[in-house]
Amino acid sequence: MSRTTKSLLVGVPVILFLLAVAIPNFMTPRMTVSRNACANNLRWLDDAKRQWAVQGHKTTNDTPAESDLLPFLHPGDQFPRCPSGGIYTVGRAGEPPRCSVSGVGHARASD
Repeated sequence: MSRTTKSLLVGVPVILFLLAVAIPNFMTPRMTVSRNACANNLRWLDDAKRQWAVQGHKTTNDTPAESDLLPFLHPGDQFPRCPSGGIYTVGRAGEPPRCSVSGVGHARASD
């Protein structure tokens, strides 16, 4: 067996092992950022619902449409979307908004 072949037989498994360790470490921050953005969007939606309810003298059983909340959202120009592809359910004024993506982080951030 040549020296190059021995180097490959030792080097390739080492590189594969390092990749197996490194790839999850690159994915974790991306998922964390996505969850944090979703929780922040839900907080914005909840705040917008509260403002809509107070200014419009609504009860906790009234349900706003997306267009009703646009003037109260921070970006102001569009309805927020979940970065993980989830769908936001605004719901009634008396309940928190929800994301269709289940899991930790896809819930309203605590104040």
